[in-house]
This record gives sequence, structure tokens and C-alpha cells, in this order.
Amino acid sequence: MKKLFIIALALGLTSAAYSQKVGFWFDAGLKAGGGPTLMLNSNIFDDDLYDHQISSGFSVGGKLGIFYGLYNGINFDVMLSQGNQKFRNEINSDHVEHKVTWTTTDLAVLYRLQKEGIYVELGPMFSFVSSVKQDGFNPEDVSEFYNENLTSGVFGFGGYLLSGDQFTLMFGLRAGYTFTDMINDTGQALNYPRANSPQSSLEGYDTYEETNPIFVQIMLEANFGIGYFAKTACAHRTSFFRF
Repeated sequence: MKKLFIIALALGLTSAAYSQKVGFWFDAGLKAGGGPTLMLNSNIFDDDLYDHQISSGFSVGGKLGIFYGLYNGINFDVMLSQGNQKFRNEINSDHVEHKVTWTTTDLAVLYRLQKEGIYVELGPMFSFVSSVKQDGFNPEDVSEFYNENLTSGVFGFGGYLLSGDQFTLMFGLRAGYTFTDMINDTGQALNYPRANSPQSSLEGYDTYEETNPIFVQIMLEANFGIGYFAKTACAHRTSFFRF
């Protein structure tokens, strides 16, 4: 981050007696994102009468960053998210819309490399499903047919829009794939997420295929520097300094 280069320069200009070596530093921030979401199910993709439609979702929340040195760190993100999936069902040459909406609280633990105005992040995300609702055929809460906990892999990258002594504004892209099947055992027996579709008639496909959410988001992140631990050469001890 630019503020760290400013700090490093300032420290380098001080007298040797009071020089400092930055160890760990911390920031916190607010973030929001939005973009396409998808409930990936290969059976539905292959079904000529039942199709995925373009859908979107969003996330809002905050983060805490813990970095070692100038570039390497771990971000802990806590986000409130909503995903959507629209389906189109063809019945007697008519098209019927079917929509599923899921709401989650997400905890992501991401390794982040920040250097020369850009960042790359990678790591797991754990989602706690608070509700799943369905409308189109029979509007209802269908949470009991979906798993309560999901595990995903997340990858993102981006760069700085603005940077100051204590504040940075970042813009980037983030993508995630959920390894956990959204549908629980009860929902599988009732053919979710296709249940309540007139076309399905509660009859399953020849083989069962998992339903895995995918998302791609444009992310905006505002970060505020908290402080850093540094060792002073004169005292040979580590102290905490605020930015």
C-alpha cells in the first residue's frame, strides 16, 4: 500500500537511534459487491424444457486485514449475501418462470498479496444459509430442503482507486464456486431445485447431480489503517504504533 511506502520512507529518514522495523500491520474496511449468480446443475442444463436464466446477487459487509511486512497478509471477511437463480420452464409451448433466492452469512479467510498498486486473493469461504425462498409455481420458504452450511473456494484480484495516509479505496473482481451440494437429503428426494415445477411431476432424472452455486462480483472496498507493530533499534523492543 502507498501509505506503507510513505511510512518506510519516513522511517528511513529518521536517525539510526530511532529507526524502526515494521513487522505486522492491520487495517479494517467496508466492502460491497454484486454480479451474476448461478445454481449450477448439469441435469437442468441438459433439460430442453427447463433452463437457467441470467440472474444476479449482491454482498455487503466488512473485513479485517492482518499483514506481515509490506505485501503478504490474511483478510477475514464477514459478508451478508443474497443469491438468485431464475429458471424458465416450457409447458405446452408456454414459458413459466421459477425463481430461487438464498440468503447467507459468509466468512471468508483469504490470503492476499498487495504490491505495486494491485492485489490478488485466494482462500476458502464458509456460508451459513439463513433462508431459501422459491416463487413462480408455489411461492414458499423452502429452507428445510437446502443445506444450512456451504463451503466455497474464492479467487479475486483488483487494484487501488484512491490511496492516502490512512485510507485506500480498492476496486476488483471476485469469483467463487461452492463445493457443497445446496440440496439436502430431503430436498434430493423431492427433486429440488426443480420441485413444484409442473414439468417435473415430482419425477427425478436418471442420475442425481449436485446443485453448486457460482458467483462473480464486482467488488468495492474502503480500507482504513489501524496501526502496526515495529521494533525500535534504540530500545530493542517491539511497540504498537498508530498510523
